[in-house]
Amino acid sequence: MKNKEGTPLKDERGFFTRAYDKGKQLFTGEESFEKKVLTRETKSLLINIYCIDQYRITQAQKQIEKIIEQETLKRTISDETMAKFDDSQVDLIIQMCRHEDVQLEINPGIITLQGLKGDVAVVDGNIRCMFQEIAKQEKIEAEAVALAKDMQWLYLDGESYEKYPPLVNRVIENDFQKQKKICNVTIGSHQYKIRFDFSNPNNSTEEDVRNPTNKVNMKRYDNKTKKNTLALPKDWAPMDGSAHVKLVTLDSSSKEYNFVQQKFKVTATGNQITKIDRIQNSKLYKTYMARKEDMDQKNGSKNNELQLFHGTTPDSINQINTNGFNRSYCGKNATMFGRGVYFARDASYSVRYSGPGHLGGLLLQSTATVGTRQMYLARVLVGDYILGNPSYIVPPTKSGDILYDSVVDNTSSPSMYVVFNDTQSYPDYLITFQ
Repeated sequence: MKNKEGTPLKDERGFFTRAYDKGKQLFTGEESFEKKVLTRETKSLLINIYCIDQYRITQAQKQIEKIIEQETLKRTISDETMAKFDDSQVDLIIQMCRHEDVQLEINPGIITLQGLKGDVAVVDGNIRCMFQEIAKQEKIEAEAVALAKDMQWLYLDGESYEKYPPLVNRVIENDFQKQKKICNVTIGSHQYKIRFDFSNPNNSTEEDVRNPTNKVNMKRYDNKTKKNTLALPKDWAPMDGSAHVKLVTLDSSSKEYNFVQQKFKVTATGNQITKIDRIQNSKLYKTYMARKEDMDQKNGSKNNELQLFHGTTPDSINQINTNGFNRSYCGKNATMFGRGVYFARDASYSVRYSGPGHLGGLLLQSTATVGTRQMYLARVLVGDYILGNPSYIVPPTKSGDILYDSVVDNTSSPSMYVVFNDTQSYPDYLITFQ
């Protein structure tokens, strides 16, 4: 893309390449990473203890030490999101620790906080909010890339039309869909006004806020008319209005129902299906298909996808249906092969992780008293995989800057797959069973 004058080009490397580069710096200590330590200011407090004998002095000293121990806390934070922290975010953490008088140590992949319990809790909460914001931004970026494969806005640069960056394109298309007459966008340090022509989008214009007379023509290119890669499945039921999530209960006599049931019954012979819902989530599906397209191109094949099972609990179902599989609420039960989202080849294995009556695969109630439980049959992009390890928070390096796509329990005959990116799986069917 030709760049507008005075606008720095966005890093066009893939997200995973950028994440790897930063991850290599923070998690392996390579490049220019240096251990950062922020010590608390040493403050002295002199306590004089007066007692009638040495025994009572010793007891008083122990009691004081116990109070100090109860009121102080040392907390270690280890999260793969740290691989995406930039220097400004690291500096922000340092400033927070100084403000709260918390001792800080940053090693590759690990943040250690030490201080009064309340102060440590404040800093810890703020850091976890930073993790959530990064995850939110990743999701927005993935949706923007998926949208650009469907619908792309272009601007006239000299004699040729050039693409808007995915995030800017997302803002323009969203405002167009909302029928806003004017859309305000920022590209680099420049601000622009987009004036839509809804009768003919190709007559829309962009004007520079600094110089309103400087206008350029725009086009709205519908990629769906050229290729149908990200089109929604033809067998999906119509979606209601602007809603992007819909659950469709399958007819027990349909081929689709029987297909899912047969896969379930291969190993879960002692369980009875009571209902199967198809999860229709247009945003998740398009994001997933965009990721699949990228992986197919990267790996030079289209054999990167498997249908796998994932046991779940009632409190996670709405989150998964709406936002997909997320490590923050899917990684509760297992970390044997890495800190990702786990999927099983066999439904019988996922039964152990389904419903409220389990803990880490251990049934707390008999199957007769557990009642109905749920698991997903999901589409998962396993791609190229390698043997997992409990220490993995991202897949290991395959070659150069390229990472493996997933990890498994056994490379010769995998029964368990772990993915570390939330766009690599799609919750296809929700199976309710007893």
